Amino acid sequence: MEKMYSGGQIATTNSLENYPGFPEPIGGVDFAMNLDAHARNQGVEIINEEVVEMSLTGAVKKVKLQRMNIRHCSNTSNGC
Repeated sequence: MEKMYSGGQIATTNSLENYPGFPEPIGGVDFAMNLDAHARNQGVEIINEEVVEMSLTGAVKKVKLQRMNIRHCSNTSNGC
């Protein structure tokens, strides 16, 4: 989940240096776009929306966004 765009704070930097896998400096926006593309290629769904509330206790984790709620069960045997 990203409030505005993929990458967050790193996307605001002009140049990222000395990062494993990038032999030359890379701009923050380009770096963020690479991270986004990599995650999507691995099947990750990226949701651009602000988190307004979280409940991370117990087996069921809940995240409330401005326009939707997400519920994740860490153990499917508990009936989730």
